Amino acid sequence: MKLSDLFGMAGSVLGAQATRIRTISENLANADTAFGKDDLPYRRRTTVFQSKLDRAQGFEKVSVREIVEDDSEAQLRYEPNHPLADAKGYVRYPDINPILEMADLRDAERSYKANMQIVESAKRLLRTTLDVIR
Repeated sequence: MKLSDLFGMAGSVLGAQATRIRTISENLANADTAFGKDDLPYRRRTTVFQSKLDRAQGFEKVSVREIVEDDSEAQLRYEPNHPLADAKGYVRYPDINPILEMADLRDAERSYKANMQIVESAKRLLRTTLDVIR
């Protein structure tokens, strides 16, 4: 495996994990948003990855296949004075558990950092190789 392959593989994972982190951040930001598109509450989103063999490079790359909206039911909260309350006084909120989102965020962050370390190690190895050649 060439050093350039390490940069390519780690770079693809970094991009995918950055999208995952952004998606989780949107979920956390909208956890208490009762109003979304089409007058429905925000829907939790998850990032689905896929790996593809890059035949030219000879290694697999990770990419985001799609961002999927969760189809779980909204949480109903009794808030009769809320402007979005229905006739019975309930407001629909997204079914987002901030604790689970934070755990998912930490997992994505660890993966991102691990791949950054791969890139940094490859850069150090490349620098060392160039120093030896000189």
